[in-house]
Amino acid sequence: MADEEVHVLAGQKCPMCGKKTLALTEAETEVPFFGKVLLFSMSCEECKYHKSDVESMEQHEPSRWTFEIDNEKDMHIRVVKSAEATVKIPHMITIESGPSSNGYVTNIEGVLNRVKKMIETVRDQEEDEEAR
Repeated sequence: MADEEVHVLAGQKCPMCGKKTLALTEAETEVPFFGKVLLFSMSCEECKYHKSDVESMEQHEPSRWTFEIDNEKDMHIRVVKSAEATVKIPHMITIESGPSSNGYVTNIEGVLNRVKKMIETVRDQEEDEEAR
C-alpha cells in the first residue's frame, strides 16, 4: 500500500465499557489494483473492544473472487475484505458477515491465519476434552 496519513482521535467513550479509553483511527490509502480506500478502526485500551472496516472511495460493484493457491508466492496476493463480505474456503469454512464482523486489508496468508486463529479459539473453548 502507498504511504498513508493516519488520523487518531483518542479518549473517546467506548460503546462496550463506557470508559473514555477508545481510540478512533482513520487512514486513506491506495491499494494496488483496487484503488483508494478508507481504513477505519475503534480500539479500547480498557476492555480491548475492537472494530474495523474498509470502505472504497471509488465506485465498485459488489464482486466475487475465486482463487486457487498453486504455490507459496500466491500466499502474498492482496485481499481487501469489507465488514459485509463473506469469506468461503471450500470444504473447510464459510465466514458470514455479522454485527461484529471486521473489514481488513491483508493477503491470502493473512486470511488463512485468521481462520486458523478462529478454529483454535473454538477448539480451546470446547469443554469436552475428547472433542478438542
